[in-house]
Amino acid sequence: GIISGQYLSRDEEDFRIWYKSLLRESEGFLFPETVFKVDGDIQLSPAISPSGNFLAFLEDPSYDYPSLIIFDLRKGKVVARLKGAILPGIRFDGDSAVIFAKYENFRNFFVFSDIYRWEFFRGKVERITKGERAFSPYKNGDSLFFVRRRGLYQEIVLRIGKEERVLYRGEIYEGFNNLEYFKGKLFFSINEDGRYDIASLDIESGKLERLTEDDAVDILSFVDSSGIYFSRDEGDGYRVFLYREGKFFKGKERFFSAIYPTPFKGKILASFLTPKGYRIGLSKVSFEETEIQKGRKKEKIFYHLKPISKPYNPIPHLLPKYWYPEIYAKFDTTKFISISILSSGGDVLYRH
Repeated sequence: GIISGQYLSRDEEDFRIWYKSLLRESEGFLFPETVFKVDGDIQLSPAISPSGNFLAFLEDPSYDYPSLIIFDLRKGKVVARLKGAILPGIRFDGDSAVIFAKYENFRNFFVFSDIYRWEFFRGKVERITKGERAFSPYKNGDSLFFVRRRGLYQEIVLRIGKEERVLYRGEIYEGFNNLEYFKGKLFFSINEDGRYDIASLDIESGKLERLTEDDAVDILSFVDSSGIYFSRDEGDGYRVFLYREGKFFKGKERFFSAIYPTPFKGKILASFLTPKGYRIGLSKVSFEETEIQKGRKKEKIFYHLKPISKPYNPIPHLLPKYWYPEIYAKFDTTKFISISILSSGGDVLYRH
């Protein structure tokens, strides 16, 4: 008890020293001028409706599933909430519906992420894809763009009605997200070996072009006639960047963290890290022209994680309570066949 008490008092002192140094270091950073919803936990992935009347974002509490929030900017309050394992990448479909991706479990083991459409005034939820491992949707009229994991690849897919077309395919180590469509091109963040760049894909020709290509972490958030907006993690803070007419513009303001920047009423709307956590808010950002040099190391770096949990025990699933009387064979994403006999959804053989 004496030893543990000494350690606890030392930990508290270390925490106080660390917290004071953190406050000193954060004096050079800016925080949002205004915050829409003060309470709550982590607030991410903001989106503005076409009319500018509604704000959608994810609220991720530490004690429950994330919630998709619809905030009425005219009334200044939450008007709709949908709980679920919802992924970042919220898009409005008109002024009364949103498109999003959500995780779903199948037989308590197999996990999929599908695209949904939620009419928040009517409370109607429509499932668009089924078992696709799809995410990062973007809807433009009748066209639905999304990213899909399939086997050893990740694909950017265009779906119109029941017809589907794979626009681009990369290896599993090459990821895509934050899709934005503008004038025949699809813009997105491309992640390769832990590096995030901004890229564009010409829909007709299929030509891929990287706008940034360096060791920085660049996360795309918004594209329209005013330019391409993205945030950059500079290691000692975040800045908002704008790419327009072949030139890069750097925000003079340095934030502790600012992700998903979006222009809104002459300011930048983003998810800012504040002393109370991530909050959706507004801040002024003044841009100045800057140069971004392309070029980076091309070698691939792979990290292998060692398992730290105990081996899975299949014995309980062999008991009658867990029997699932079905014999079937199926292909999984790893391209192996698993045959299951009298097991709980096939997870016994799959895990081994």
